[in-house]
Amino acid sequence: MPQQFTSWESIYLTLRAAFPNARYRAGATLERSEGTGESVAADIVGRGTVTADLLVCADGAQSEMRRRLLPQVREHYAGYIAWRGTVNEAAVPEDLATFFADAFTFSEARGGGHILVYLIPGANADAAFGHR
Repeated sequence: MPQQFTSWESIYLTLRAAFPNARYRAGATLERSEGTGESVAADIVGRGTVTADLLVCADGAQSEMRRRLLPQVREHYAGYIAWRGTVNEAAVPEDLATFFADAFTFSEARGGGHILVYLIPGANADAAFGHR
């Protein structure tokens, strides 16, 4: 089955490049927001009120905005632990890197769990061979 994978950095850099610097509020603390149906007004601590068509709150796994918007949603144990790791493509033999190129590898692991292997872009979203 065809699969596409990327990295958070690739998504961020692509979206960030398309967004004007004057409209970006990195590190801002949102005090409150209110949707009007056509737009959203956001009160940002120390910066006043901003009105926009779309408000994106990328505040992470412990999101304060998620708690405000979805107070009924609670964290719960999913029943497994995910071990994640990466290795620089240039650090593995070329034939192995070529084997995994354009492939999504899934394997059942002994004792429960599974292993996934796929390529993700490297630093600065570099997807060139040897840089992933």
